Amino acid sequence: MNKKVLILLLLFIPLLGLQAQAQWGDVNGDGNTDIIDALLIAQYYVGLDPQGFNPEAADVDADGQVTIVDALLIARYYVGLPVPTPVLTPTPTPTSEPEPAAYQKYSGYFLVGAAVDTNSYRDAHAGLLQKHFNSIVCENEMKWDALEPSEGNFNYSTADAMVNFAQANNMKVRGHCLVWHNQIPGWVFQNASKQVLLNRMKNHITNVMNHFRGKIYCWDVVNEAVTGNKSDGSDAGEDLSQVVSWGYRNSTWYQICGEDYILEAFRAARAADPQAKLFYNDYWNYLDGKRAMIISIIRKLQAENLIDGVGLQCHLNISPALESPNNQTVYQTVPNLEEEILEYASLGLEVEITELDISVYTRDYPSSDSSKWYRSETELLAAGIPDKQAARYKEFFDMFREHGNLITNVTFWGIADDNTWLSEFDSGRPDYPLLFDKSLQPKPAYYSVVDF
Repeated sequence: MNKKVLILLLLFIPLLGLQAQAQWGDVNGDGNTDIIDALLIAQYYVGLDPQGFNPEAADVDADGQVTIVDALLIARYYVGLPVPTPVLTPTPTPTSEPEPAAYQKYSGYFLVGAAVDTNSYRDAHAGLLQKHFNSIVCENEMKWDALEPSEGNFNYSTADAMVNFAQANNMKVRGHCLVWHNQIPGWVFQNASKQVLLNRMKNHITNVMNHFRGKIYCWDVVNEAVTGNKSDGSDAGEDLSQVVSWGYRNSTWYQICGEDYILEAFRAARAADPQAKLFYNDYWNYLDGKRAMIISIIRKLQAENLIDGVGLQCHLNISPALESPNNQTVYQTVPNLEEEILEYASLGLEVEITELDISVYTRDYPSSDSSKWYRSETELLAAGIPDKQAARYKEFFDMFREHGNLITNVTFWGIADDNTWLSEFDSGRPDYPLLFDKSLQPKPAYYSVVDF
Protein backbone atom coordinates (compact mmCIF):
# COMPACT_ATOMS: atom_id res chain seq x y z
CA MET A 1 0.00 0.00 0.00
CA ASN A 2 1.24 3.53 -0.83
CA LYS A 3 2.65 5.36 2.21
CA LYS A 4 0.49 8.43 1.51
CA VAL A 5 -2.64 6.27 1.48
CA LEU A 6 -1.70 4.81 4.87
CA ILE A 7 -1.23 8.29 6.32
CA LEU A 8 -4.61 9.41 4.96
CA LEU A 9 -6.23 6.37 6.58
CA LEU A 10 -4.75 7.40 9.90
CA LEU A 11 -5.87 11.02 9.47
CA PHE A 12 -9.49 10.08 8.87
CA ILE A 13 -9.92 7.55 11.69
CA PRO A 14 -12.87 8.88 13.75
CA LEU A 15 -11.78 10.63 16.93
CA LEU A 16 -13.93 8.64 19.34
CA GLY A 17 -13.94 8.42 23.13
CA LEU A 18 -11.51 9.61 25.75
CA GLN A 19 -7.74 9.50 25.48
CA ALA A 20 -6.01 6.38 26.72
CA GLN A 21 -4.03 6.32 29.94
CA ALA A 22 -0.30 6.96 29.73
CA GLN A 23 1.37 3.75 28.59
CA TRP A 24 3.14 2.22 25.60
CA GLY A 25 2.84 4.30 22.44
CA ASP A 26 3.09 7.67 24.22
CA VAL A 27 5.73 8.81 21.74
CA ASN A 28 5.37 12.55 22.43
CA GLY A 29 5.46 12.16 26.23
CA ASP A 30 2.18 13.99 26.92
CA GLY A 31 0.83 11.24 29.18
CA ASN A 32 -1.61 9.81 26.61
CA THR A 33 -1.59 7.18 23.88
CA ASP A 34 -3.80 8.66 21.20
CA ILE A 35 -4.18 9.47 17.49
CA ILE A 36 -1.47 12.16 17.69
CA ASP A 37 1.06 9.47 18.57
CA ALA A 38 -0.06 7.42 15.57
CA LEU A 39 0.42 10.43 13.28
CA LEU A 40 3.88 11.12 14.70
CA ILE A 41 4.90 7.53 13.99
CA ALA A 42 3.61 7.92 10.44
CA GLN A 43 5.72 11.08 10.04
CA TYR A 44 8.78 9.28 11.40
CA TYR A 45 8.15 6.36 9.05
CA VAL A 46 8.20 8.57 5.92
CA GLY A 47 11.48 10.17 6.97
CA LEU A 48 10.38 13.26 8.89
CA ASP A 49 11.82 14.15 12.30
CA PRO A 50 8.88 15.00 14.58
CA GLN A 51 9.75 17.08 17.62
CA GLY A 52 9.96 15.23 20.94
CA PHE A 53 9.64 11.82 19.24
CA ASN A 54 10.57 8.79 21.41
CA PRO A 55 11.41 5.79 19.16
CA GLU A 56 11.46 3.37 22.12
CA ALA A 57 7.87 4.15 23.03
CA ALA A 58 6.91 3.95 19.35
CA ASP A 59 7.86 0.26 19.01
CA VAL A 60 4.53 -0.93 20.38
CA ASP A 61 4.67 -4.41 18.85
CA ALA A 62 8.14 -4.96 20.34
CA ASP A 63 9.65 -6.17 17.06
CA GLY A 64 12.72 -3.96 17.39
CA GLN A 65 11.75 -1.39 14.76
CA VAL A 66 9.32 1.48 14.23
CA THR A 67 7.03 0.87 11.25
CA ILE A 68 3.60 1.87 10.01
CA VAL A 69 2.27 -1.23 11.79
CA ASP A 70 2.96 0.47 15.13
CA ALA A 71 0.91 3.48 14.02
CA LEU A 72 -1.96 1.26 12.93
CA LEU A 73 -1.91 -0.61 16.26
CA ILE A 74 -2.21 2.67 18.16
CA ALA A 75 -5.05 3.76 15.87
CA ARG A 76 -6.88 0.48 16.51
CA TYR A 77 -6.35 0.83 20.23
CA TYR A 78 -7.56 4.43 20.22
CA VAL A 79 -10.92 3.60 18.61
CA GLY A 80 -11.45 0.60 20.89
CA LEU A 81 -10.49 -2.24 18.58
CA PRO A 82 -8.47 -5.15 19.98
CA VAL A 83 -4.71 -5.18 19.53
CA PRO A 84 -2.81 -8.48 19.27
CA THR A 85 0.03 -9.68 21.43
CA PRO A 86 2.96 -9.13 21.80
CA VAL A 87 1.95 -5.46 22.13
CA LEU A 88 3.53 -4.21 25.35
CA THR A 89 1.40 -4.40 28.48
CA PRO A 90 -0.10 -1.06 29.53
CA THR A 91 1.29 0.53 32.68
CA PRO A 92 -1.28 1.88 35.18
CA THR A 93 -1.27 5.61 35.80
CA PRO A 94 0.72 6.26 39.00
CA THR A 95 -1.02 7.95 41.90
CA SER A 96 0.44 10.01 44.70
CA GLU A 97 -0.92 7.54 47.27
CA PRO A 98 -0.94 4.00 45.84
CA GLU A 99 -3.88 1.92 46.97
CA PRO A 100 -3.00 -0.70 49.59
CA ALA A 101 -2.66 -4.32 48.54
CA ALA A 102 -5.89 -6.11 49.46
CA TYR A 103 -4.22 -9.32 50.61
CA GLN A 104 -1.83 -7.41 52.86
CA LYS A 105 -4.73 -5.63 54.54
CA TYR A 106 -6.20 -9.06 55.33
CA SER A 107 -2.97 -10.79 56.30
CA GLY A 108 -4.25 -11.30 59.85
CA TYR A 109 -7.58 -12.67 58.70
CA PHE A 110 -7.62 -14.91 55.59
CA LEU A 111 -6.21 -15.36 52.10
CA VAL A 112 -7.63 -13.09 49.40
CA GLY A 113 -8.00 -14.90 46.10
CA ALA A 114 -9.15 -14.40 42.52
CA ALA A 115 -10.39 -16.71 39.79
CA VAL A 116 -8.16 -16.54 36.71
CA ASP A 117 -8.53 -17.83 33.19
CA THR A 118 -6.13 -18.80 30.43
CA ASN A 119 -5.18 -15.17 29.75
CA SER A 120 -5.97 -13.05 32.79
CA TYR A 121 -3.02 -14.21 34.86
CA ARG A 122 -0.57 -13.02 32.18
CA ASP A 123 -2.23 -10.10 30.36
CA ALA A 124 -2.97 -6.57 31.54
CA HIS A 125 -4.64 -8.00 34.66
CA ALA A 126 -1.40 -9.56 35.90
CA GLY A 127 -0.31 -6.43 37.76
CA LEU A 128 -3.55 -6.30 39.73
CA LEU A 129 -3.38 -10.01 40.43
CA GLN A 130 0.19 -9.85 41.72
CA LYS A 131 -0.44 -6.78 43.85
CA HIS A 132 -3.78 -7.55 45.49
CA PHE A 133 -4.16 -11.33 45.72
CA ASN A 134 -2.24 -14.15 47.38
CA SER A 135 -4.43 -17.01 46.18
CA ILE A 136 -5.80 -18.08 42.81
CA VAL A 137 -8.25 -20.61 41.45
CA CYS A 138 -8.59 -21.64 37.81
CA GLU A 139 -12.01 -20.64 36.54
CA ASN A 140 -12.30 -23.54 34.07
CA GLU A 141 -8.84 -24.93 33.40
CA MET A 142 -8.95 -27.66 36.08
CA LYS A 143 -12.43 -28.89 35.29
CA TRP A 144 -12.83 -32.37 33.85
CA ASP A 145 -13.32 -31.35 30.20
CA ALA A 146 -10.13 -29.30 30.31
CA LEU A 147 -7.90 -31.92 31.94
CA GLU A 148 -9.21 -35.21 30.52
CA PRO A 149 -11.17 -34.50 27.34
CA SER A 150 -10.92 -38.14 26.24
CA GLU A 151 -10.48 -41.20 28.40
CA GLY A 152 -6.97 -41.57 29.76
CA ASN A 153 -5.63 -38.59 27.81
CA PHE A 154 -4.71 -35.86 30.27
CA ASN A 155 -3.69 -32.35 29.24
CA TYR A 156 -2.06 -30.35 32.01
CA SER A 157 -0.14 -27.73 30.02
CA THR A 158 -2.50 -24.80 30.59
CA ALA A 159 -3.21 -25.57 34.24
CA ASP A 160 0.50 -26.17 34.89
CA ALA A 161 1.37 -22.72 33.55
CA MET A 162 -1.18 -21.13 35.87
CA VAL A 163 0.09 -23.06 38.88
CA ASN A 164 3.67 -22.13 37.99
CA PHE A 165 2.66 -18.46 37.92
CA ALA A 166 1.11 -18.79 41.36
CA GLN A 167 4.17 -20.47 42.81
CA ALA A 168 6.49 -17.85 41.29
CA ASN A 169 4.42 -15.17 43.01
CA ASN A 170 4.03 -16.92 46.38
CA MET A 171 0.33 -17.51 45.83
CA LYS A 172 -1.71 -20.42 47.15
CA VAL A 173 -3.81 -22.42 44.68
CA ARG A 174 -7.33 -23.77 45.18
CA GLY A 175 -8.25 -26.75 43.02
CA HIS A 176 -11.65 -26.44 41.31
CA CYS A 177 -13.27 -28.84 40.75
CA LEU A 178 -13.00 -32.62 40.52
CA VAL A 179 -16.64 -33.75 40.21
CA TRP A 180 -19.48 -31.57 38.91
CA HIS A 181 -22.58 -32.11 36.80
CA ASN A 182 -21.38 -29.61 34.16
CA GLN A 183 -18.36 -29.54 31.85
CA ILE A 184 -18.05 -33.33 31.85
CA PRO A 185 -17.02 -34.90 28.51
CA GLY A 186 -19.62 -37.20 26.99
CA TRP A 187 -17.36 -40.26 27.17
CA VAL A 188 -17.51 -40.25 30.97
CA PHE A 189 -21.15 -41.40 31.02
CA GLN A 190 -21.14 -43.38 27.78
CA ASN A 191 -22.17 -47.02 28.29
CA ALA A 192 -21.44 -46.57 32.00
CA SER A 193 -22.70 -48.93 34.64
CA LYS A 194 -22.36 -47.77 38.23
CA GLN A 195 -19.01 -49.53 38.69
CA VAL A 196 -17.64 -48.36 35.33
CA LEU A 197 -18.57 -44.77 36.12
CA LEU A 198 -17.08 -44.90 39.62
CA ASN A 199 -13.87 -46.37 38.22
CA ARG A 200 -13.62 -43.59 35.64
CA MET A 201 -14.21 -41.01 38.33
CA LYS A 202 -11.65 -42.47 40.72
CA ASN A 203 -9.06 -42.74 37.95
CA HIS A 204 -9.60 -39.08 37.04
CA ILE A 205 -9.35 -37.87 40.63
CA THR A 206 -6.27 -39.97 41.35
CA ASN A 207 -4.43 -38.86 38.23
CA VAL A 208 -5.24 -35.17 38.66
CA MET A 209 -4.44 -34.99 42.35
CA ASN A 210 -1.23 -36.94 41.98
CA HIS A 211 -0.15 -34.58 39.22
CA PHE A 212 -0.70 -31.49 41.38
CA ARG A 213 0.29 -33.07 44.67
CA GLY A 214 2.06 -30.57 46.91
CA LYS A 215 1.11 -27.63 44.67
CA ILE A 216 -2.58 -27.23 45.50
CA TYR A 217 -3.51 -26.72 49.13
CA CYS A 218 -7.21 -27.58 48.82
CA TRP A 219 -9.67 -29.10 46.34
CA ASP A 220 -13.37 -28.63 45.71
CA VAL A 221 -13.93 -32.36 45.42
CA VAL A 222 -17.66 -32.28 44.70
CA ASN A 223 -19.48 -29.20 43.44
CA GLU A 224 -23.21 -28.38 43.60
CA ALA A 225 -24.66 -31.80 44.40
CA VAL A 226 -27.72 -30.46 46.27
CA THR A 227 -30.76 -28.67 44.88
CA GLY A 228 -34.37 -27.85 45.58
CA ASN A 229 -36.70 -30.29 43.87
CA LYS A 230 -40.18 -29.83 42.45
CA SER A 231 -42.85 -32.46 42.97
CA ASP A 232 -41.74 -34.18 39.72
CA GLY A 233 -38.12 -34.33 40.91
CA SER A 234 -36.82 -31.61 38.60
CA ASP A 235 -34.76 -28.63 39.76
CA ALA A 236 -37.01 -25.88 41.14
CA GLY A 237 -34.53 -23.12 40.38
CA GLU A 238 -34.77 -19.80 42.20
CA ASP A 239 -38.51 -19.83 42.92
CA LEU A 240 -38.68 -21.21 46.44
CA SER A 241 -42.46 -21.64 46.22
CA GLN A 242 -41.76 -24.52 43.79
CA VAL A 243 -39.47 -26.37 46.19
CA VAL A 244 -41.09 -29.48 47.63
CA SER A 245 -37.92 -30.87 49.18
CA TRP A 246 -34.16 -30.35 49.29
CA GLY A 247 -32.20 -33.32 48.09
CA TYR A 248 -29.61 -34.64 45.71
CA ARG A 249 -29.41 -33.02 42.29
CA ASN A 250 -30.85 -35.42 39.73
CA SER A 251 -27.63 -35.39 37.71
CA THR A 252 -26.31 -38.23 35.58
CA TRP A 253 -23.91 -38.97 38.44
CA TYR A 254 -26.82 -39.46 40.82
CA GLN A 255 -28.99 -41.33 38.32
CA ILE A 256 -26.28 -43.97 37.81
CA CYS A 257 -24.53 -44.07 41.20
CA GLY A 258 -26.88 -42.58 43.77
CA GLU A 259 -25.13 -40.78 46.62
CA ASP A 260 -22.21 -43.20 46.42
CA TYR A 261 -20.47 -41.04 43.82
CA ILE A 262 -19.98 -38.34 46.47
CA LEU A 263 -18.54 -40.70 49.06
CA GLU A 264 -16.30 -42.44 46.52
CA ALA A 265 -15.04 -39.11 45.17
CA PHE A 266 -13.90 -38.01 48.62
CA ARG A 267 -12.38 -41.42 49.36
CA ALA A 268 -10.35 -41.27 46.15
CA ALA A 269 -9.28 -37.69 46.86
CA ARG A 270 -8.12 -38.44 50.39
CA ALA A 271 -6.10 -41.42 49.17
CA ALA A 272 -4.53 -39.47 46.30
CA ASP A 273 -3.24 -36.55 48.39
CA PRO A 274 -3.65 -36.92 52.18
CA GLN A 275 -2.11 -33.46 52.73
CA ALA A 276 -4.62 -31.54 50.60
CA LYS A 277 -7.68 -30.03 52.27
CA LEU A 278 -10.90 -31.49 50.85
CA PHE A 279 -13.94 -29.25 50.40
CA TYR A 280 -17.57 -29.57 49.38
CA ASN A 281 -18.62 -26.46 47.39
CA ASP A 282 -22.11 -25.11 46.76
CA TYR A 283 -24.32 -22.01 46.45
CA TRP A 284 -27.31 -20.65 48.42
CA ASN A 285 -26.05 -22.09 51.69
CA TYR A 286 -27.95 -19.30 53.43
CA LEU A 287 -31.17 -21.25 52.77
CA ASP A 288 -31.87 -23.39 55.84
CA GLY A 289 -33.32 -26.35 53.95
CA LYS A 290 -30.43 -26.59 51.52
CA ARG A 291 -27.87 -26.23 54.28
CA ALA A 292 -29.52 -28.99 56.30
CA MET A 293 -29.25 -31.33 53.32
CA ILE A 294 -25.58 -30.42 52.80
CA ILE A 295 -24.84 -31.02 56.48
CA SER A 296 -26.38 -34.50 56.25
CA ILE A 297 -23.84 -35.29 53.52
CA ILE A 298 -21.02 -33.72 55.52
CA ARG A 299 -21.77 -35.90 58.54
CA LYS A 300 -21.42 -39.04 56.40
CA LEU A 301 -18.08 -37.78 55.10
CA GLN A 302 -16.90 -36.83 58.57
CA ALA A 303 -17.62 -40.34 59.80
CA GLU A 304 -14.73 -41.47 57.57
CA ASN A 305 -12.57 -38.34 58.05
CA LEU A 306 -13.02 -37.43 54.39
CA ILE A 307 -13.80 -33.71 54.53
CA ASP A 308 -11.96 -30.66 55.87
CA GLY A 309 -14.05 -27.72 54.79
CA VAL A 310 -17.01 -26.25 52.97
CA GLY A 311 -16.96 -23.68 50.18
CA LEU A 312 -19.65 -21.00 50.08
CA GLN A 313 -19.84 -19.64 46.55
CA CYS A 314 -21.45 -16.28 47.40
CA HIS A 315 -22.53 -15.02 44.00
CA LEU A 316 -24.42 -12.12 45.55
CA ASN A 317 -26.63 -9.29 44.28
CA ILE A 318 -26.71 -5.57 44.92
CA SER A 319 -29.64 -6.29 47.24
CA PRO A 320 -32.07 -9.11 48.03
CA ALA A 321 -35.02 -9.33 45.65
CA LEU A 322 -37.37 -6.41 46.25
CA GLU A 323 -40.40 -7.39 44.16
CA SER A 324 -40.20 -11.20 44.09
CA PRO A 325 -40.91 -12.52 47.61
CA ASN A 326 -40.32 -16.15 46.59
CA ASN A 327 -36.92 -15.58 45.02
CA GLN A 328 -34.02 -17.21 46.86
CA THR A 329 -32.14 -13.90 47.19
CA VAL A 330 -34.73 -12.67 49.70
CA TYR A 331 -32.58 -14.64 52.18
CA GLN A 332 -29.31 -13.24 50.85
CA THR A 333 -28.49 -11.18 53.93
CA VAL A 334 -25.47 -10.70 56.16
CA PRO A 335 -27.13 -12.36 59.20
CA ASN A 336 -28.10 -15.42 57.13
CA LEU A 337 -24.62 -15.77 55.65
CA GLU A 338 -23.13 -15.33 59.11
CA GLU A 339 -25.41 -18.06 60.42
CA GLU A 340 -24.22 -20.53 57.79
CA ILE A 341 -20.56 -19.72 58.51
CA LEU A 342 -21.08 -20.34 62.22
CA GLU A 343 -23.04 -23.53 61.67
CA TYR A 344 -20.46 -25.08 59.36
CA ALA A 345 -17.61 -23.99 61.64
CA SER A 346 -19.38 -25.60 64.59
CA LEU A 347 -18.94 -28.92 62.79
CA GLY A 348 -15.18 -28.45 62.91
CA LEU A 349 -14.94 -27.43 59.25
CA GLU A 350 -12.86 -24.73 57.64
CA VAL A 351 -15.01 -22.20 55.80
CA GLU A 352 -14.01 -20.50 52.55
CA ILE A 353 -15.84 -17.95 50.43
CA THR A 354 -15.05 -19.42 47.04
CA GLU A 355 -16.72 -17.46 44.21
CA LEU A 356 -17.55 -14.00 45.50
CA ASP A 357 -18.98 -11.25 43.33
CA ILE A 358 -21.82 -8.76 43.71
CA SER A 359 -23.95 -8.23 40.62
CA VAL A 360 -25.29 -4.71 40.10
CA TYR A 361 -28.72 -6.23 39.40
CA THR A 362 -31.35 -7.76 41.66
CA ARG A 363 -33.11 -11.02 40.81
CA ASP A 364 -36.49 -9.34 40.35
CA TYR A 365 -36.29 -9.59 36.57
CA PRO A 366 -34.52 -11.83 34.05
CA SER A 367 -31.21 -10.89 32.45
CA SER A 368 -33.02 -10.71 29.11
CA ASP A 369 -34.97 -7.61 30.24
CA SER A 370 -32.76 -5.05 28.53
CA SER A 371 -34.80 -2.14 29.92
CA LYS A 372 -33.08 -2.79 33.25
CA TRP A 373 -29.53 -2.94 31.91
CA TYR A 374 -26.70 -0.58 32.79
CA ARG A 375 -24.81 -0.20 29.53
CA SER A 376 -21.95 1.93 30.79
CA GLU A 377 -20.18 3.02 33.94
CA THR A 378 -21.71 6.48 33.36
CA GLU A 379 -25.19 4.97 33.73
CA LEU A 380 -24.07 3.15 36.87
CA LEU A 381 -22.82 6.39 38.36
CA ALA A 382 -26.03 8.24 37.56
CA ALA A 383 -28.02 5.54 39.36
CA GLY A 384 -25.74 5.61 42.41
CA ILE A 385 -24.81 1.95 41.89
CA PRO A 386 -21.08 2.21 42.74
CA ASP A 387 -21.84 3.51 46.24
CA LYS A 388 -24.60 0.95 46.77
CA GLN A 389 -22.29 -1.85 45.71
CA ALA A 390 -19.55 -0.52 47.97
CA ALA A 391 -21.92 -0.50 50.94
CA ARG A 392 -22.98 -4.07 50.13
CA TYR A 393 -19.36 -5.27 49.97
CA LYS A 394 -18.55 -3.44 53.19
CA GLU A 395 -21.28 -5.06 55.24
CA PHE A 396 -20.20 -8.55 54.17
CA PHE A 397 -16.49 -7.92 54.69
CA ASP A 398 -17.12 -6.39 58.10
CA MET A 399 -18.73 -9.70 59.01
CA PHE A 400 -15.98 -11.76 57.35
CA ARG A 401 -13.34 -9.99 59.45
CA GLU A 402 -15.36 -10.59 62.59
CA HIS A 403 -15.09 -14.31 61.87
CA GLY A 404 -11.57 -14.27 60.45
CA ASN A 405 -10.67 -17.09 62.81
CA LEU A 406 -13.20 -19.33 61.02
CA ILE A 407 -12.69 -18.26 57.39
CA THR A 408 -9.46 -19.31 55.64
CA ASN A 409 -9.94 -17.79 52.18
CA VAL A 410 -12.15 -15.24 50.43
CA THR A 411 -11.88 -15.63 46.65
CA PHE A 412 -13.42 -13.29 44.10
CA TRP A 413 -14.74 -14.87 40.90
CA GLY A 414 -12.60 -12.71 38.66
CA ILE A 415 -10.19 -9.80 38.83
CA ALA A 416 -11.91 -6.84 37.16
CA ASP A 417 -15.22 -5.95 35.53
CA ASP A 418 -13.91 -6.33 31.98
CA ASN A 419 -13.70 -10.11 32.42
CA THR A 420 -16.59 -11.60 34.41
CA TRP A 421 -18.82 -14.61 33.84
CA LEU A 422 -21.80 -12.42 34.70
CA SER A 423 -21.37 -10.58 31.39
CA GLU A 424 -21.26 -13.82 29.39
CA PHE A 425 -24.93 -14.86 29.47
CA ASP A 426 -26.65 -15.37 26.12
CA SER A 427 -28.71 -12.25 26.81
CA GLY A 428 -25.59 -10.10 26.49
CA ARG A 429 -26.34 -8.14 29.66
CA PRO A 430 -23.24 -6.34 30.97
CA ASP A 431 -22.41 -6.60 34.65
CA TYR A 432 -19.91 -4.89 36.94
CA PRO A 433 -19.52 -7.16 39.98
CA LEU A 434 -15.89 -6.88 41.10
CA LEU A 435 -13.57 -4.47 42.95
CA PHE A 436 -11.85 -3.08 39.84
CA ASP A 437 -13.55 -1.47 36.85
CA LYS A 438 -13.17 -2.20 33.15
CA SER A 439 -10.14 0.10 33.02
CA LEU A 440 -8.59 -1.96 35.85
CA GLN A 441 -8.94 0.94 38.28
CA PRO A 442 -10.15 0.53 41.89
CA LYS A 443 -13.86 1.18 42.44
CA PRO A 444 -15.60 2.45 45.58
CA ALA A 445 -16.20 -1.23 46.33
CA TYR A 446 -12.45 -1.78 46.57
CA TYR A 447 -11.99 1.02 49.07
CA SER A 448 -14.94 -0.19 51.13
CA VAL A 449 -13.19 -3.55 51.50
CA VAL A 450 -9.70 -2.28 52.42
CA ASP A 451 -10.62 0.86 54.39
CA PHE A 452 -10.76 -0.39 57.98
